[in-house]
This record gives sequence, structure tokens and C-alpha cells, in this order.
Amino acid sequence: MGFDLNPLVVSMGCVFVLFGVCFGVWCMRRYLHLSFVWASTLSFVANLALVVLVFSLRFYNSPESMWLNTYHIFWILLIYLVLSVLFVMAYLDYVYLALPDSVLVVFFVLGCACAFSLPMPTSFVWAHIRDAFALMGGVFVLRLFGEIVCKKPVLGEADIIVLGGIGLVFGAFFALVSVFVASSLALVVTLFRFAKMRSQAIPFVSYLFVGVLISDVGNLKYLVRTMLYGG
Repeated sequence: MGFDLNPLVVSMGCVFVLFGVCFGVWCMRRYLHLSFVWASTLSFVANLALVVLVFSLRFYNSPESMWLNTYHIFWILLIYLVLSVLFVMAYLDYVYLALPDSVLVVFFVLGCACAFSLPMPTSFVWAHIRDAFALMGGVFVLRLFGEIVCKKPVLGEADIIVLGGIGLVFGAFFALVSVFVASSLALVVTLFRFAKMRSQAIPFVSYLFVGVLISDVGNLKYLVRTMLYGG
């Protein structure tokens, strides 16, 4: 099956990928103090892998019309950018166990843009956004109860914002599945490293990034829904 790509689509893709690479380099230089060469190499490789992954998953066995739909490709490029920023946040969280406000703002704004760009009816889009904010509210309430019971913070504010952003992009149910995968990974790693761990703090955003990738690649949202509802 051969066809010509729209020059506008190619230009748009180049701009998005360039933004993802440059944003990654800027964050790694500013917050991680990496050399320009190392930051550029890491950011380029990560963004190249993410853009190939995102497009491969969404266009596998898809009709040619989807490749020629400029709006649909724009939405997928937004998903790639969200994952690119999430990768940067995962790296920062792993190193510092904290996330800069500026990076969180960029991530959440991209999440909102992705939600409003959904190629779906308006009623579905608003329900999608409502569920994401309801998820954030529910997690915030659980965080308050957790602090009362455990007498210490069990979840950071940044984790709630990141979870809400994931809900805006992929849906609240997908976000919950990703949290389950991330929590399972964190539990396994914690058990294996228990004797050597210096701190009880867990870089949850790092695990959440891996959980999102596993859930997306494995299509776990539909698998879990099928198991729960039988179809």
C-alpha cells in the first residue's frame, strides 16, 4: 500500500519531535546538569523510540485513510509529546524524588490539549475530561485519608497532577490500570531492594511511566475491561 504523505503532516511531525527533543535537553541540562552531548543523545534516542512506538501502536493494520487524516495524526503527535514529557519527569523523579512546577505545568497543559483534541463527539470529550478530574479528586481524598492513618504523606501533589494528566490523555480507566501496573512494579522492586534501600521514598512517577508504556503496548485497558465485564 503506497501513498504520499501530506507535506503539512511531515512538517508538523518534525516540529513536534524537535520540541520533544529540545525540551528533554533543556530539562536534563537545567535540572540534572548533564553535559550537552549526553543530554542530546539521551533525549534524541528516547524521543525517537517514543514516536516510533506511538505511531506503530496506533497505525498497526489501520486503513490508509487514518494515515491521510491530518487531524488524527495531530492528535497522535500530542500523545507522543505527552509521553516525551512524562519520560523527562520519570527521569527527574528517579534522581530527585521531586518534580519542577514548570515541567508539571507543561505536562498538564499538553494533557488538556490532547483531551480537547480527541477525534470523538463533544459529549464523549467532556465525559472524558470529567472522569479525569474526578479521578484527581478521588486520589486527593484518598491521599488525605492516607495521611491521617499513616501520619505521613503517602502520595505527593505532583503524583496526583501526573495521574490526572494521564487520565486526560488516555482516560481515567487506563490511568487506574497504569497505577496498578506501576504499584505492582514498585512493590516487586522494593521487596528485592529492601535490605539496601536508604530511604522509604519511592519515585512513583518513574514506575508510572513504565506502567503507562506496558498498559499501552499490552492494551491492558481492554483486557481488564473484558475480564471484568466479559466483553
